[in-house]
Parts: sequence; structure tokens; C-alpha cells
Amino acid sequence: MSDDEKIRKFESLAEKRVNSVLKDLQLLGNLANPASYAYTDEHVTQILRAIKRELRDLEQKLKQKDASPRKEFRFRKTRKKSDGEERGAQP
Repeated sequence: MSDDEKIRKFESLAEKRVNSVLKDLQLLGNLANPASYAYTDEHVTQILRAIKRELRDLEQKLKQKDASPRKEFRFRKTRKKSDGEERGAQP
């Protein structure tokens, strides 16, 4: 495969994947609806930390042209928060 073909393939896949990530981030943002969901500050911290870490890893991979295995996000167990500490909790 020529370099031009590799670039076209990269651009095609990158556009699809970036658009998919952007859509998924928008869907994740929908979870902020307090009428449907309740969550804690710790949930927010863990989500944003995982996304930021993956973005740093992506930047490093692209700069070094290195692909490594993906990690899956899971919430860490945290202490139970009182109702007043939940985001979206009804008073």
C-alpha cells in the first residue's frame, strides 16, 4: 500500500472515529440531566479523570506512532454519599 493510500485510509477512519467519540461525549453529557439521573462529585471526577487520561495516552500514541491495548472504564468503589451530596438529588 502506498503512502498516499495509507494517508487516505487514515483520514477516512480518523474522521469516522473522531465523530463517533464526539457523539459519545455528547451522549455522556446527557447524563447531567437531574430529572433522570443522580450522581456524586466523585462520579464526575472519575469520569473526567478517565477521559483526560485516555486523551493524554492518545496524544502520546499519535506522536510516537505507537498503538497499545485499550483500557476499559469502571467506577471505583467509593464511600456511600448522603442524599444531599448527590448531584441531581431531589430536595
